[in-house]
Amino acid sequence: MPQVFVSYSRKDRDFVRQLNDALIIQKREAWVDWKDIPLTAEWQQEILANIEAAENFVFVISPEATASLNCRREIDHAVANNKRMVPILRRHVPDDAIPAALSKFQRIDFSENDDFDARFATLLAALDADLAWVNAHTRLLTRAKEWEREGKDKSFLLRGKDLREAERWVAKSSEKDPKPTTLQSQYILASRQSATKLQTIIIGAVAIALLIAVGLAVYAFTQKNLAQRETKEAEHQRAVADANATEAQKQKKAADDNAEEAMRQRNTAVQNEKKALRQEAIAKEETAIAQRNARESKARELAAFSAESLNEDPERSLLLSMYAVNSTLRFREAPVPAAEDTLHQAILSSQVRITMRGHSGSVNGVAFSPDGSRLATASDDKTAKVWDVETGKELLTLRGDSSAVRGVAFSPDGKRLATASWNQTAKVRDAESGKELLTLGGHSGSVNGVAFSPDGERLATASDDKTAKVWDAETGRELLTLRGHSSAVRAVAFSLDGKRLASASVDHTAKVWDAESGKELLTLRGHSSSVVGVAFSPDGKRLATASIDHTAKVWDRESGKELLTLRGHSSSVVGVAFSPDGERLATASDDHTAKVWDTESGKELLTLHGHSFILTGVAFSPDGKRLATASMDQTARVWDTERGKE
Repeated sequence: MPQVFVSYSRKDRDFVRQLNDALIIQKREAWVDWKDIPLTAEWQQEILANIEAAENFVFVISPEATASLNCRREIDHAVANNKRMVPILRRHVPDDAIPAALSKFQRIDFSENDDFDARFATLLAALDADLAWVNAHTRLLTRAKEWEREGKDKSFLLRGKDLREAERWVAKSSEKDPKPTTLQSQYILASRQSATKLQTIIIGAVAIALLIAVGLAVYAFTQKNLAQRETKEAEHQRAVADANATEAQKQKKAADDNAEEAMRQRNTAVQNEKKALRQEAIAKEETAIAQRNARESKARELAAFSAESLNEDPERSLLLSMYAVNSTLRFREAPVPAAEDTLHQAILSSQVRITMRGHSGSVNGVAFSPDGSRLATASDDKTAKVWDVETGKELLTLRGDSSAVRGVAFSPDGKRLATASWNQTAKVRDAESGKELLTLGGHSGSVNGVAFSPDGERLATASDDKTAKVWDAETGRELLTLRGHSSAVRAVAFSLDGKRLASASVDHTAKVWDAESGKELLTLRGHSSSVVGVAFSPDGKRLATASIDHTAKVWDRESGKELLTLRGHSSSVVGVAFSPDGERLATASDDHTAKVWDTESGKELLTLHGHSFILTGVAFSPDGKRLATASMDQTARVWDTERGKE
């Protein structure tokens, strides 16, 4: 079960992501609602269930959070279940605007980012205080909720040692927090009553057995008298049966008369049924005409919506136009001409060429093979997959990691595939057979990214342990450990000549290192939040970075001068990739889109809509004509980078 449930406003997502990363590093499990979808009843129940299962309820105080009805519901549910409340002040809110359930608790001030580590240590101390008592409270609440959901079935009640421990726990509750809930008290009381009732039943059963023994003796005596009375009763019943036979003959004659009347009524009913069938046939024909007209009207309406979406979101326009055509075609009717026209226009405007579906978790990274014929993907479902880029067919599934796979890279010759995993290792496998060739174990934190050197002889990894490492790609021997970042390293990239290595970090910086000696050559500062993506230009003269601060930047590799800042995404930028000619830069974002930019002017050239959730990675094909994206919607997509071709 999670130790922490985090309630917050979406405006504080970047801070909550930083807080969640810090909790993960400290091996604290937190439950956070990342979904940008309308709050359905089913999802609301899942949120409330996770509040019940969590040991602590952390609320991020900000003007938007205190005004949010959803956040208020979460607070009320936490209070109803006597959860330990841990308020965090992120942005100033007047005291009278803070919910009363939170105002009585000491707040931990995270309003300034500079002192995050010290304030985070205070938060950990608060979460760990009297942990055994909180664990007992959560465990007992979970069993009480299960009893309540099962209609208070007695088989879910406490017994024996469990019941005695629960009663001792209640006895200590006057001097402890959190206090027992009403449901917990009812559950323990019902368990005690059930145990007492069971003892009463056992005593009663012994008494009943004694009474039965006495009763059997009496019964044997009375049976003799009863047999004599039953003989006389049988003779009486025989006389009654004779009388009933005479009455049955009279009733048979009456039944024959009734059958004749029933036949006359049946003939009348058949005539009425034929009339009703004729009327029903007419009604069905009229209904069919009305339904056909409604389908054609619906098709025209969908075609109009498709045309409106054509410029803003070609993928949505394509989907709407397909629905428009299918709304009549599936009834074997001719499509409405307007629907066919908008479908044709949407196909011309859409960039999506292949959608890879097969992962059961978030897709975290993509990489093209050197010849561009295959695409590799990494996923939270603990696998990596290799796909045919032309057909979308799944060619290979790589299993063996015990945790989420966070990154993937092909070797320059396309014969090997490297993966990075949250289980603190990287692996090298044969890209054709999937056979594991190497396991690189040396990091003390999750491995987030992996990259081959241009000659394929070395492999670089990025880790939450604040380091990057360089390995011999043939033997698995550790060659270098690059230290200098003050927080988790999220991505690494080699320059095309293999002499430089770039790293991106949660400490808001990117660094450039000598790939042979491990010497730090340059630190790039300018982002206002975590840097999570990095890429060298093909000529090695420029470096691109992606940041949680909603921007990507292009830098001069030698001087560290900032050349461009690319603004246009409405949320975190999580990945960057140069085109093979270096003239374009692709970015992937939490705002569900990818963008393509001119690297000289910074002009936005293209926005790719179609994913239904946060993007996690992006990569150009070797010929620069296609772009691959990875997303938390469990898919990867391949796009044309040019629009409007048949």
